[in-house]
Amino acid sequence: MAEPLLKRHKASNSSSEVSEDEEVQDVLPRASLCPQRLRGIGMKLVNRINDDYLAMLRDVHRNDFYWTAMEKLPVRGQRVLDLGAGTGLLSLMAAKLGASSVLAVEESADMAAVVKTSAEHNRLQHIIDVHAGHSALLSLAEKDKADVIVSETFGVLLLQEGCLKSFIHARENLAKPGASILPAGGAQHARLLASTALRSACSALDPEMLHVNTFRDAGQVRFSLPGGFSVNSLPDACWMSDNISVLEVDFASSRPSDIPSSRHFRVQILEDGIVDAVVTSWEVWADKDRTLLLSTAADSTKGQPWGFARDAHWGQGFQVRSCRGGAAARSARLDWNQASRGTGRCCSSPCRG
Repeated sequence: MAEPLLKRHKASNSSSEVSEDEEVQDVLPRASLCPQRLRGIGMKLVNRINDDYLAMLRDVHRNDFYWTAMEKLPVRGQRVLDLGAGTGLLSLMAAKLGASSVLAVEESADMAAVVKTSAEHNRLQHIIDVHAGHSALLSLAEKDKADVIVSETFGVLLLQEGCLKSFIHARENLAKPGASILPAGGAQHARLLASTALRSACSALDPEMLHVNTFRDAGQVRFSLPGGFSVNSLPDACWMSDNISVLEVDFASSRPSDIPSSRHFRVQILEDGIVDAVVTSWEVWADKDRTLLLSTAADSTKGQPWGFARDAHWGQGFQVRSCRGGAAARSARLDWNQASRGTGRCCSSPCRG
């Protein structure tokens, strides 16, 4: 019988306002306000599920992307390695599609317990084995190495959560030579945006508070938590350029040394006006022919029934402009600086298009 989740689990990856030992009923004004289903569960685990996973699970387009891609590989009869398993959805897909075995690796012990419950709930515990710990600390016997690696450990920025390093370790230590990797590759995009609403939200406009603009951060890509901000929520968003691919990775072969620390692009300005921000998004593909795509670009989510879920979980990153003057021009220079930890910095000049 599946072990109930109504059991204390210590979490380590969520909000610092809640202590390690606090359970849901402990942080409410009265314990009687806590639903019975949440009693005994750590508040950090509840925060993490609500912040990171519920919207992702409702993103049916993302789910279809992985299901279709695994069906086409196929995974039937294969040993599958799921990196950063989260709630275990990709592991369940692989098992249901006929994988001979699935190893779900999840760094958080709390989330690993959720994966285990997911497998038991779907009566797939005989196929899905769960490992609590980081994949970089795992080793496998030759006979247990994977034929297929799957993962969706992407942040608002493509490489933000260290997915490339995880893929490298897995393909060199946990998989057979030539193992299939899903997604096969991805690209980080940047695009220039004009929006008076965004400009107002990122600046102090009242005369008595203008001094606060001293702290206005125009030096790095930012995003609201838990996901990015949503361009589609801006009432006056105007794209000032096309999407620019600032980096691409092949998850089967790329290494950190293949990614330039900085790149420079000449961008055509499409509209007259002031560039208020550089907006980032990413795209991954299921195979080298890019026949199946998953994207966080605002254009791809706008008007889609699953678009809100995509924006709520990943959204887009943005970097506000530090300058609004300059002569009119029909092109701008976009500089992208890639940090080793996967974050990015970008700037563009001149400010007027």
